[in-house]
Amino acid sequence: MNSYYGLNPTLLDLGDDFQIRFPFNGVPAARKLNLIGNPDLKPELSVTSEFGVDLGFFNSRVELEYTYYNIDSKNQIVDANIPWSSGYAFVPLNIGRMVNKGHELSMRLNVVRTKMFDWKLYGTWSKNYNVVKEIIKNDLETDELNIITNFSHFAGHGSLNLVAAEGLPFGTFKGTTYVHDDQGRVVVDAVGNPIQSPTAEYLGSYQPDFLATLGTELMINRRLSIRALLDGKKGGVFYSGTKLSTENNGTALTTLIGDRQNFVVENSVQADGTGGFTVNSTETNSYAYFRGQPAGSYLLDASYLKLRELAVSYSIPTGKMGAFKSITVGVFAKNLKYWVAKENTFADPEVGGVGAASDAAGIETTTTPTSKSFGAELRLNF
Repeated sequence: MNSYYGLNPTLLDLGDDFQIRFPFNGVPAARKLNLIGNPDLKPELSVTSEFGVDLGFFNSRVELEYTYYNIDSKNQIVDANIPWSSGYAFVPLNIGRMVNKGHELSMRLNVVRTKMFDWKLYGTWSKNYNVVKEIIKNDLETDELNIITNFSHFAGHGSLNLVAAEGLPFGTFKGTTYVHDDQGRVVVDAVGNPIQSPTAEYLGSYQPDFLATLGTELMINRRLSIRALLDGKKGGVFYSGTKLSTENNGTALTTLIGDRQNFVVENSVQADGTGGFTVNSTETNSYAYFRGQPAGSYLLDASYLKLRELAVSYSIPTGKMGAFKSITVGVFAKNLKYWVAKENTFADPEVGGVGAASDAAGIETTTTPTSKSFGAELRLNF
């Protein structure tokens, strides 16, 4: 793979009414892209095995589908982060070998089937096990490759990287975190603030425990249809730039801790100078506490449940009078409501913010949550 230039780039973009871009006064231009080529890149190879079964019962009123898969990928290609001093931001690399295996289950139930009512339930559940089996060493003796580096952009919080590491899921976060004693209590310094770990630690990945959906459709008199769909994700963590920014500027709800008065960090201890710990009684304040938190504190539970869709439609009978076989009118709404983990009062865990690197999932950079949408439809069947 070679390096390329982008032709006629935009140099300044302040909206449609004010842009500076080439060609400028008839002069074309090219700009070096932030992705450097890699002439040693090898094609990605995958070996896939799959087993599935479909079952139907009670005249297809109960239908079940199950699939097990195993995908063994070699020379997996990712866009790895590199220092800006190189003149580029990313380079495509073969990271080595990665395995995905998992289960997919779907079900459809026709709960009620009469001339007046037809009520259906349907849902899916899937679980994927992901692990990086091998990192190609190249010239580096390492079992770890940085995908995105140090994206926690306020000073004083330590480092946080997104990595591919042997034996761990792809997209594992590695960074500074709290120091705990052997009883799980937070260790604080002499002025009452949590101590950051001296070295970076693995802090979980954005890979979920499972994904699931649940939908329903009620048809009344074969004309009025009411549909709803729930979509959920359990587990995994994501980095919240919103949490970082709002806690550092004091606008987050969490900064109301202690009613903005001095407080003692909950469940904390201090070193007693003899290798042990004593219960902490030294007070700190919100400003010092949040300005000194480790980068790992900005990782949040990525679980969510969303009301993806709610729709109502009606099929108007046309008989022999109209030119259409049927006319259907309806209204719908999407993303009406979502629920997240209790600790997450900051961001939509489904929204990412690092668009320049497709492998940088699980990073939210003060991104607007998914918006609600409403609409109406008219369907004509000739």
